[in-house]
Amino acid sequence: MNSCFTKRKKTCMMLFLIVSVVCMMSTNVLAASVAKIGAKKYKTVQSAVNAAKDGQTVKILKAVSTSKPVTVSKKNITIDFAKKKYTFRSAKGDAFQLKSGSLTFRNMNLVSKCNAVNVGSGAKLTILSGSSTGCITNRGTLLVKNGKFQGAGSGYDEEDYSIDFPAIMNYGSLTVLKGTFTGNNRPLIINYSQAVIKGGNYNATGLLSYNLKNQGGSDCVMVIKGGKFKGEIFNECSGHGQLLVLGGTFTAEKKQKALTNYNGRVLIAGGTFSGTDSNVVLNHFDDEIYVGGTMIITGGSFKSTGMWGTVATESEMIITGGTFLVNGETKGAIRLYPLDDRSVCYTSSSLKLTVDVIE
Repeated sequence: MNSCFTKRKKTCMMLFLIVSVVCMMSTNVLAASVAKIGAKKYKTVQSAVNAAKDGQTVKILKAVSTSKPVTVSKKNITIDFAKKKYTFRSAKGDAFQLKSGSLTFRNMNLVSKCNAVNVGSGAKLTILSGSSTGCITNRGTLLVKNGKFQGAGSGYDEEDYSIDFPAIMNYGSLTVLKGTFTGNNRPLIINYSQAVIKGGNYNATGLLSYNLKNQGGSDCVMVIKGGKFKGEIFNECSGHGQLLVLGGTFTAEKKQKALTNYNGRVLIAGGTFSGTDSNVVLNHFDDEIYVGGTMIITGGSFKSTGMWGTVATESEMIITGGTFLVNGETKGAIRLYPLDDRSVCYTSSSLKLTVDVIE
């Protein structure tokens, strides 16, 4: 009896151990699956991307922390982050490299120390929703429909220079429909090529911050059609690069501008500009390096408080439309600082504005 009982007990223990091992192995297999396409699961996001066919969605199943980039080529697919945190640990490189094809991001929760995404020329990235911390570098086509975006801390660019990364660095074609952009002591969006801003909320804080920085060459064009901007917009395009403002709400931080044109051409045809303690809009001229901008204002509303006027120019300015009030009055609203023969300001007689010349 005792011998039989002992044998049964040993057999039961062996069975229990076998079942436990099988369960542990199954658990490890399930734990290793980080993405899926339909019902099929994959151990890495890269393997899921490689297996995905055009039109399919790769869904991330769990939080990911990695230093290896995911490369996407010749695909037309969607990656649904399902709000799972995706952390790219490396101080160099890109979390996602889109070399060609079309990629859509949904429900992002992407965090990178430097580049979050690198969109190659000829490729397209569409962002539908979610959040991104890190720089999205675009050399192809980037469409932002919605989301939350902020830049990264100090990292290294492709030439190993230490930089503070903006939320978006655009060298291609950029369109922003909506979204929330925040950052401290760094630009939110830097444009070197073609950009259209149709909406969104932008809040740049700190003396080194800009909501939008337009600083390309002669073929650089940024068009602002709408959006809410708290902080400064900076235009620094060489040659005939242009910034066009057709609409939007622009609120300057204390003792700062809402818009500064350092170099290039700016046309303001609409929008509401307000601020305190400084000019709301400045058309700059640097008499040491002989660089100045050209600004034309055909519409818009410009209001400020304090003693510094609403619009000031040190270079070439033409005003044919718009409303200008400083402390509720038109007197002192327009200021000219003559630093050179090119420091001129023309206003349409129908506006009945006077230009205060500040020597």
